[in-house]
Amino acid sequence: MKRSVWLELSPYGYEVLLYKGSWKQMAAYCRTKGIQVGRDPHYRGCHISVCTEEGARMSIIWLPEWASSLTDHGVLVHECLHTCMHCLEYCSVPVDQASHEALAYLVEDLYKQCAYNLGTFNQGSME
Repeated sequence: MKRSVWLELSPYGYEVLLYKGSWKQMAAYCRTKGIQVGRDPHYRGCHISVCTEEGARMSIIWLPEWASSLTDHGVLVHECLHTCMHCLEYCSVPVDQASHEALAYLVEDLYKQCAYNLGTFNQGSME
């Protein structure tokens, strides 16, 4: 079964790795891409903001399992929000009352990308 997919938050060019599987598998995959992650946080899901070997910021959304339950979707939206906040912060876009619509559209777009790809995990469309 495929476990990972690389996504991009447009128009910011901010990369996001969506990974479904154990922390150990995700950490090993990340090492092959020159990305170091810390220790397993033992959560239902996790957002990690990391630097690549080239010094660029990116995010990882890690999901140890996915059954498409209401709880799973809640965790996914939660991690999407963290990811989008990091993206906007990295790109020096303020998030406040005047600009919160940009955040809302970004979260919506990332959630749709993730949900679409999670729906295809069992069909082998992910790397």
